[in-house]
Amino acid sequence: MATKTALVIAATAVLSAACVSSASQREAGYRITAADYAAAERLSSRHLRGKVLNLQPEVRWLESRDAFWYRHETTAGADYVLVDAATGDRFPGYEPPLQGEPAPPPGRLVSSDGVWSAFARDHNLWIVNHDTGDERRLTRDGSPYFSYGGWPDQYRLAALRTGSDRPLRPAATHWSPDGRYLIVGRLDERDVLAYPFLESVPAGGGVRPRAYSLRIPLLGDAGRRRTESFVFDIETGDRFAIELPAGFSLEFFTTGNAPIAWAADSGSAYLIAATEGDRIVRLLEIDMATGTARTILEERAATSVTLGPNLLVGPNVRILEDTRDVVWFSERDGGGHLYLYDLDSGQRKSRVTEGHWSVWEILHVDANDRVIYFTAGGREPGSDPYHQKLYRASLDGNSIRLLTPEDAHHEILGGLSPSGRFFVEVYSTVDTAPRLLLRSSRDGNIVADLVTADATALYATGWRAPERFAVKAADGTADIWVTVYLPPNFDPARSYPVIDAIYGGPASIVAARTFGQAHTSSYQPSSLARLGFIVVSVDGRGTPYRSRAFRESGYGNFADPQLEDHIAAIRQVAKRYPSADLDRVGIYGHSNGGYMAARAMFRHPEFFKVGVASAGPHNFHGLPGTGMPWMGIPRYEGGASTKPTEAAVPQNYQILDNRNFASGLQGALLLIAGDMDNTAFPALTMQLVQALNEANKTYDLLLLPNRTHGYFAGEPYVMRRIWDYFVEHLHGTAPPADYEIRQYDKLVYQQAF
Repeated sequence: MATKTALVIAATAVLSAACVSSASQREAGYRITAADYAAAERLSSRHLRGKVLNLQPEVRWLESRDAFWYRHETTAGADYVLVDAATGDRFPGYEPPLQGEPAPPPGRLVSSDGVWSAFARDHNLWIVNHDTGDERRLTRDGSPYFSYGGWPDQYRLAALRTGSDRPLRPAATHWSPDGRYLIVGRLDERDVLAYPFLESVPAGGGVRPRAYSLRIPLLGDAGRRRTESFVFDIETGDRFAIELPAGFSLEFFTTGNAPIAWAADSGSAYLIAATEGDRIVRLLEIDMATGTARTILEERAATSVTLGPNLLVGPNVRILEDTRDVVWFSERDGGGHLYLYDLDSGQRKSRVTEGHWSVWEILHVDANDRVIYFTAGGREPGSDPYHQKLYRASLDGNSIRLLTPEDAHHEILGGLSPSGRFFVEVYSTVDTAPRLLLRSSRDGNIVADLVTADATALYATGWRAPERFAVKAADGTADIWVTVYLPPNFDPARSYPVIDAIYGGPASIVAARTFGQAHTSSYQPSSLARLGFIVVSVDGRGTPYRSRAFRESGYGNFADPQLEDHIAAIRQVAKRYPSADLDRVGIYGHSNGGYMAARAMFRHPEFFKVGVASAGPHNFHGLPGTGMPWMGIPRYEGGASTKPTEAAVPQNYQILDNRNFASGLQGALLLIAGDMDNTAFPALTMQLVQALNEANKTYDLLLLPNRTHGYFAGEPYVMRRIWDYFVEHLHGTAPPADYEIRQYDKLVYQQAF
């Protein structure tokens, strides 16, 4: 049996061999072996999770005073520590009561006062009194596909496949704080066309495929999914339809009919309403006694209105009823900033923040002291704009104070203390372990340095921290940020293929910016780096958390500017690391990243030679809904907003259809799809397959039976096939045959390193 030392030497030699140029690979009989795959597996996020002690400790403030506890991890186990925030004194051995509130019965939505539960039965809405057990029926006119509190039919696929009759809590249903009122949505899918799914390998056994039919509206369908909302008064039994201004609906991209706040007496609720495409957004006050709406203020945009730095997060809007104020987020001057408005008149009172940077999230508002706490990125010159920091500002403007000055990403744990005088934060970078601090919320001074994360076990695996830096976008002007993973035994004298780990959507960023993200990414960059690749993640123009101009550079076509930025970034990475071989560049991604990977292979075959496209929505008009805010209102010939024919494609969506560019494929492309994916439908991949067939292109296809959208995040077989594809087509060598990724025991783990 080989000694541990001999195995380490052998593994090192194999990795060194993995890094020679493609020409000399074939001459030298270059190989990657099962030992390399075992080492790569040990660097997958599934194995690296838990290797850092105190990565992000659990923190909870006590309700009664400025004291909190945090969970402290050591190699001997975990302990709880109580901290007096005023002094910073610590008391180990604390035993917090960890039991939470009992879970409500399935399908029940419990009122805030705990007296009532709302539930759906036979498409109607009911309530039950917890004290008496008495049930009351609130509606009688519900029907199939026209139900109160109904969920979109799209979400029923899992229940249909498993035969589950577990009830769901009512959707789009919200209790007032005093338990008297219910806001309830009624979903109308009666005119929506059916969308089929075929389970070719029935989960319950047998050989006869099972077909499922769900009502899912596609872009431009005449039969659309519609919703209307009502107010129910539990005390009087009255019911009112919420009356909205003409052309508006409660379908703003991030809120729906969920109130952003309630009046103190629950007599009114504050909601966001929008026109089609979110081009006009209003803040409304809904009277619970009548259902009528009062417009407080309005925001307009030629493209789409956002109320936060990311299209998919909740709005940065706060109602200050005691002082009759509204804190409102707007990108009207480019950056994302906060403004103060009068709640009654809708008139602007002050500008809270300004500059070439963006507010991210409102953390706390103290209306009495007239201060607001919020996170933001990019305010300090030269800082990483994706590093979140905490600030304190005057509601009346002209006063902003940075509370977390370290050049790192700061996360606030547990909010502010009960008095508002303190906060607990953890900060890190991709190559600096997290540090947990107690700070003053007035000036940011450190009250107690609590704990620094211990990454000894992580580094013992052979993990190498990535590097993060700024490069220029394809326009030569904008700064974009990249995170680069080098092979653990990187040798600058050698040549390495490059792999672009892409997502590229307008609602997400993917390049790691924290220590946790750096070693737990579902893209498994450390594993690929261990197989002898330089792995690069890029957040180019068209992605969130920067300015409106940065995000909207991709408005109407988010894909192609993003790919141009990725190419520009990788070229600059190669200048920094001359070992990067630009003749051997691959790309891979999942969901929107799968779409982008395929598109890169079609649009830029001169640069991207190998691609893996997983669960890609390869034509966006084949997705459910009424359109994406970053694409504009769908338009057909003559300006119609619905399809003149079933096969018609919106004119402004045709540029995004990957099928139109399939003939550009020159390199090696692997398409992956799950046959039960009800997010990026498998039909979208098969429609791309047809386009590739018609173009007489050679490609590879991996179909995954019974898989929904989440298979990418560490499924062993998928991970191994991705490794195989890049090893074969970028390294130019055969991967180890049928390697099985599995959980290694401690002995095998020690021998592998």
